[in-house]
Amino acid sequence: MRIRPVLPADEQPQLHRMAEEVRHILDRLLAGAPAATDTRNRLLDELSWWQDVDDRPLDEAVERSFLLRQVILRSAPSDGTWRNALSYIGDPDPVDEQVCTYDYDRAEIRFAPDSPLARPYAWMRGDGCAVETWYSRTGMSAITAWLIAVARMAAERGMPHLVLTNRLYHEAEILFDMARLADVTVRKHDDLDSLLAAANEAEHPVVIFLDSSRPDGTAAALTRLLREIDPTKVGSVLWDNTCASASDSPFEPAGPSWSEASEAPAAPLPVEPLTLLDLDDDGVGQASTTPRLRTDELTTTLVVLRSHAKLDQLGLELCSLGSVVMMTGPANTGEGPHWQTGMQRFFADSLAVTGACASPATLRLMASLGLPDESLSRRANRHLRQANALAARILIDELTPTGRYQVEENEHGCFVEIHLLELPGPEPIGGPPTWPVWDELDRELTRIGEHAAERSIPIWKSASFGFHYTGLSWYSAEDPPRPQGHAHTVLRVCFGMHDPAVTAEAAEIIAEHLTRKSSWTPIS
Repeated sequence: MRIRPVLPADEQPQLHRMAEEVRHILDRLLAGAPAATDTRNRLLDELSWWQDVDDRPLDEAVERSFLLRQVILRSAPSDGTWRNALSYIGDPDPVDEQVCTYDYDRAEIRFAPDSPLARPYAWMRGDGCAVETWYSRTGMSAITAWLIAVARMAAERGMPHLVLTNRLYHEAEILFDMARLADVTVRKHDDLDSLLAAANEAEHPVVIFLDSSRPDGTAAALTRLLREIDPTKVGSVLWDNTCASASDSPFEPAGPSWSEASEAPAAPLPVEPLTLLDLDDDGVGQASTTPRLRTDELTTTLVVLRSHAKLDQLGLELCSLGSVVMMTGPANTGEGPHWQTGMQRFFADSLAVTGACASPATLRLMASLGLPDESLSRRANRHLRQANALAARILIDELTPTGRYQVEENEHGCFVEIHLLELPGPEPIGGPPTWPVWDELDRELTRIGEHAAERSIPIWKSASFGFHYTGLSWYSAEDPPRPQGHAHTVLRVCFGMHDPAVTAEAAEIIAEHLTRKSSWTPIS
């Protein structure tokens, strides 16, 4: 009999954390809601529902939070009205100038100097450091625009450019395979050692793309890259940190905040370990640290790209939003200045021509709701990663002995991947739009959700992560398929920000359904 893990005494249960997050948003909306209006009354009704959640079933509370999302989008002063139009000309709201100084939807959004949107990472600061920020409609559209900008830089210089990556997220893999841009070659590496060797031996300019969703994509890996690259060859390192906490940083804490001149006092810079929080057999957190860099040791152009739809919106996924932040320091030498200038010249145009530029409506919405909120997001990130680490251990114990499944943990802790070794999959790139053999898998996932609902545990089919529920989705194994070398299907399980006992029960339900499934042969 497995010992059921318990929530540490100093941690709030999931329902209480959800209620605090909801109140954070509702308090901001109520502060601006006119008295004696239907909108204010609806917000007060929601606030009342969340005042006492101890006896609420978990799945009911999660469903209620998504109903709340509808209320938010109708009530927030920056969305849900005529202000969704591209033009904001004639809008008298003074908050607009605090968020964005343009009245039209365009790539080169300018921000007030003290706007947190101008420099979204508190750790991007230091003597002589320069930071520039762009926003995009999604994280994936930002990657597309960036790749086009890379091709333009290569054409400008009249020489081939090499993009080196670690293993890639499915959509990024497809993009890099399909683009086939002139003078740009993309090469993927299975580990950091081979990536670094290729970078430092290259004969042409190099840019590194580090994907946080795959192995060797953590802030610790980024730190090692920045420390060991040859700046005469590597002009830029792009870190897609979507699967990392926004507070994860390769740098030591620096001096006074950049926003010191603003009226608001500077928030203290968080200091966290650079590696994923792991769990030992007793469920106790263990973490090791990697020495960080000083900002004056940054010898290349650092670009941090993020999708904010996941870990930064308290699990509500209110809007799609991506950001690209470029940081350079006084030691930026060799190839670095070429990439800094190239991004300044070409990236905004790349956002514009791909339709990837962010709408000011989205930025106004996030600002009006006070998102992302660093303290709430850091706590949510911690619980999410602890849940996935615990669940991975349970799934490994339950599924590995069958010989039919292989469980792949991830450093970032946002999800667990279960390789269904007996279930074929189409080619990961260029395969058919539908795959009938997956129909039975889809039905089984529906049954898993129904089984979990009997215990008030929210397990739903969902293709994203960072929620208060557990999401199930599936796709083909990477190309080349890992870890067995033959085409098969991968079930991705994104465990929610659950308490340990709920996480364990959710993992056991999934393992029970998979182990009793005798065959994945499609029903004719």
